[in-house]
Amino acid sequence: MRGASAVGTQNGSQPKRSGSNGSKAHEAEAAERTPLPVSEISEAVTSVRFGSVNLIIQDGRVIQIDTLHKKRIG
Repeated sequence: MRGASAVGTQNGSQPKRSGSNGSKAHEAEAAERTPLPVSEISEAVTSVRFGSVNLIIQDGRVIQIDTLHKKRIG
């Protein structure tokens, strides 16, 4: 496979999960600090007829919402 990258989940494998990388106290602190952007997530989901919504999370916070719209032909 020339030019193929082993990084990512394009080959159907499960994404890597961090073991005990973060503490429960840190996770709770991050959750309390920033409320979940439910309205923005809901808006993204309802705007997609076919496709996907991807949440980018950093330090326990949603920092980006990506939407992928697919067009069905035929």
